Amino acid sequence: MENLFIGIDVSKDVLDYAAVDQDNREVFRDKKCLNDEKGLKELIKSLKEYSNYYQLWVCLEHTGHFGSLACFYLEKENIPYFLLNPMEVKRSMGIVRGKTDSADALRIAHYGASNTHKLVPFTLPGK
Repeated sequence: MENLFIGIDVSKDVLDYAAVDQDNREVFRDKKCLNDEKGLKELIKSLKEYSNYYQLWVCLEHTGHFGSLACFYLEKENIPYFLLNPMEVKRSMGIVRGKTDSADALRIAHYGASNTHKLVPFTLPGK
């Protein structure tokens, strides 16, 4: 089964996400959902459609509490996710043009596909 790397750009209100396969070929891009319970349920449903064909690797930058609800839902559905250091992702890209949330999501997905050796699954701390 091939790997699918989903990059999620987390903001207060919206999650932008995109995906690449293990060969860094774009699978989808420019998808969005609200960063709330309803939006995250849509995101999980969308990701599960790909789980029949791919092993999912969800990568998101550690943005403090803005990503905690996403982490909760991913963990609840047993989808492995990886919190990345935003500075490490930024530095790995060098100088880039066209900074948008959807472009950042695709860059995060590419980072995950290129740096699988650095990815460590994350789990939320207990109560």
